[in-house]
Amino acid sequence: ALRPARRHSRLASAWRLTRNYMKKLVFVQDISLTDSPKVRIEVRQDVVKEYAEQMKAGEAFPPVLLFLSRNTKQYLIADGWHRVEAARLNKQRGITAEVRDGEYEDALIAALVANTRHGLRRSLADKAASVRAAVKQWPTKSNVAIAKACAIDDHIVGSVRKELEKEAVIPVGNTISSPAVTT
Repeated sequence: ALRPARRHSRLASAWRLTRNYMKKLVFVQDISLTDSPKVRIEVRQDVVKEYAEQMKAGEAFPPVLLFLSRNTKQYLIADGWHRVEAARLNKQRGITAEVRDGEYEDALIAALVANTRHGLRRSLADKAASVRAAVKQWPTKSNVAIAKACAIDDHIVGSVRKELEKEAVIPVGNTISSPAVTT
């Protein structure tokens, strides 16, 4: 059943996602691959091919999670990169999606915890990639807040933060000790 899409409030606590969304068929060409958050090290082509074959055979997949940006009017992928790529490989015109209103940051928040309980499990490299994306977005947030956002251990965040500081991607020692990432 379709649910009306409503603008959800910015997250007051770390990573509590709204249940307000609209399930609909979205044209694959309208999904922005370049502007969507990337929290995996790569899209695995073997998985894309496997999903494409299953789609051709008529197997049902859960809807992808997209955020519709009011600023750019683009759909941003939060969960379902491999499914979107499989649909593209099959030259499908549309894909079923849960569509929520939100901007890049909203899509990133959802993407950081995607695949923690379903889908293709995150590798250690994928977890590090999600931490890199989160630390770049919120360089002043504490390691604990970023770890909570990414559903991983805060020691990994510390290691990644040191790498980003060494690479001069983020400023050194600019962290505050906030308990949660809020936007």
